[in-house]
Amino acid sequence: MKKIDILKKYLRIVMLLLLIIIGIYVVLVILPNKSKNNDDIEEVSKIKYDYVLYKRDSSIYKGIFNELKKELESDNINYDKYAEYVSELFIVDLYTLSNKNNKNDVGGLQFVIDSIKDNYKLNVSNTLYKYVGISKEKPEVNKIELVNLNKIDYIVNDKTYTGYEVSLKWEYVKDLGYDKEGKVIVVRDGEKLYVVEKK
Repeated sequence: MKKIDILKKYLRIVMLLLLIIIGIYVVLVILPNKSKNNDDIEEVSKIKYDYVLYKRDSSIYKGIFNELKKELESDNINYDKYAEYVSELFIVDLYTLSNKNNKNDVGGLQFVIDSIKDNYKLNVSNTLYKYVGISKEKPEVNKIELVNLNKIDYIVNDKTYTGYEVSLKWEYVKDLGYDKEGKVIVVRDGEKLYVVEKK
């Protein structure tokens, strides 16, 4: 009888510990994500080629987006500037995790060419965005500048595109050890530019 009583006591303790762990998980992970209002992903503006500005986007992103809007509304689009703005928006959105809800809320996706979108999203969600739902401190890009822009030819799935290799460097509100420089490859398909690689 005593062994059964001791076993019941341990079972109650284990169950209580499990309930506490589940409660902590719900409070720290599930509730914060549920409580985030969907208003933050509300569209604020949509411009040529279906580029979208969202309510949650950072002030630096909004500024670059407005520059892109002006460029795309001009009578004669300067594709060097277009490539610069798309690359900057891609990097700012990719590395600003402070406004992302979970690991599948991948930044920069609207700039990526369709043929590699699925691979890009899977790769980013399993690496850079792996801990978005549980990290307390998340990076936010607050400054970005063009270092160099070169015209290139680039092959995607056996098709050669005219494009640009755009070198950039950027800074964060708080340095948490994320990348601070890189190259973005942008290609032209018809009139629209797409990101195909980030080095």
